[in-house]
Amino acid sequence: MEIISWFFGIMGFLLVIFFLGTVWYWMKYNKVEESGLKAAEKWKIIGYLFMIIGIWFICGVLGPPGTVLRPERSYLKSAISMSYMVMIFFVLGFLSIFIGQYKAYKSKQK
Repeated sequence: MEIISWFFGIMGFLLVIFFLGTVWYWMKYNKVEESGLKAAEKWKIIGYLFMIIGIWFICGVLGPPGTVLRPERSYLKSAISMSYMVMIFFVLGFLSIFIGQYKAYKSKQK
């Protein structure tokens, strides 16, 4: 099966647009939140930032320079190091989102 590059281009563009929309929505409506929820939302948006950076590095693993999907042009050393970076960003992202969810739950209990 051939890799359809325009598909990944469109989907990557949509990911960036949705992320920027999320940040814009957060910036617009975060002013009206309570102080406990504000801290929780900040943790969540940091988590989303880590996730989008991890997604960005996945492009480097699967496309140039790693090109794991095309072994004849693959640079395995760069793909391996970027894979570690992807996992670190995803763990930090989910950890930040978890902390945000925890803080939001705790602020609602008060």
